[in-house]
Amino acid sequence: MSKLIALQSSQPIGMLFGYYQGGDVINIDGMMNNDVQPYINSNNLPIYLSEKKIQYVVDFLNLYSDIAHQAGGYDDSKFLNRLHTIRVFDQGEFGWKYLTLFEISP
Repeated sequence: MSKLIALQSSQPIGMLFGYYQGGDVINIDGMMNNDVQPYINSNNLPIYLSEKKIQYVVDFLNLYSDIAHQAGGYDDSKFLNRLHTIRVFDQGEFGWKYLTLFEISP
């Protein structure tokens, strides 16, 4: 079964993706899932995703900008190159902008 994740604990959209896609939702912002926090703090979030066999990420596109991705544990150019946009769900009208479903390629 595919796994989906939602970074923003305040965004129930990740749970909706999981429900409709038949996958599990794993929160990785460190607020609701304490297991991920050490990976975020040590900038090793891609290792956590790999260990959990997570195939999809739901997040806002601007969190992958040069500055923001460092704070979220995404500071790994090889990992960022493995993210492929599946769908963008807004036109940038919201504060965080461009809620996006990414597939993580092997």
